[in-house]
Amino acid sequence: MHHDAWDLDVADLVLRALPSAPARVLEVGCGEGRLARTISTAGYRVVAIDPEAPEGAIFERVTIEEFVASEPFDAAVATVSLHHIGDLAAAVARIAGLLVARGTFVVVELASDHFDEATAAWALEHLNFEKEHGWLARRRDEWRAQDDGDDASGFSEYVLRWAASNNFHSGAAMLEVCRRHFDEMEFEVWPYLYPELEGVTRTQEIAEIEAGRIRAMGFSFVGSARSAP
Repeated sequence: MHHDAWDLDVADLVLRALPSAPARVLEVGCGEGRLARTISTAGYRVVAIDPEAPEGAIFERVTIEEFVASEPFDAAVATVSLHHIGDLAAAVARIAGLLVARGTFVVVELASDHFDEATAAWALEHLNFEKEHGWLARRRDEWRAQDDGDDASGFSEYVLRWAASNNFHSGAAMLEVCRRHFDEMEFEVWPYLYPELEGVTRTQEIAEIEAGRIRAMGFSFVGSARSAP
């Protein structure tokens, strides 16, 4: 697994996209707080929110809907957190409203709806069947336990059903909402599976995507908040 590499890749994108330190940055859905700590160490004034945020001066255990800011932020970051927010449109509008005019929004997300048969077959080829990994291996194990067969189409369909049962937003839906509130500055398809796979790097996954052999399971978006009319 390459979770350390994933953290470095995401942090590199975010730090390149943010305005100069010591800008004030909001992270929405900070999880365990690794990215928030990295941004803070780089000299930014960080507030990181999540209902299960860790303890610490920069963290608040609160949802984006409940969060109250003492002053506007220069930038906001959301990495793999928008796809499971219940009211996506309201959440992104709320984030936009917390930023200064032309404030920066950086997003890295999962497009679970892109998990087609070819992508599933490639993922199965590189998953270690003898070793427990992350979310994708857990889905594989659940699928196999159902005795639904062992072909890639079955695995693809299972993951798509799992995402739908969790009300995950599609990649297209998330992009549409982001573009509704932010002027697009950068967009890039994003390799998402390599942290879950054995012997696969980010560069190798990108090569598979660019060759058309698999679909990109993620994307990155950097936008600038529109000024109020």
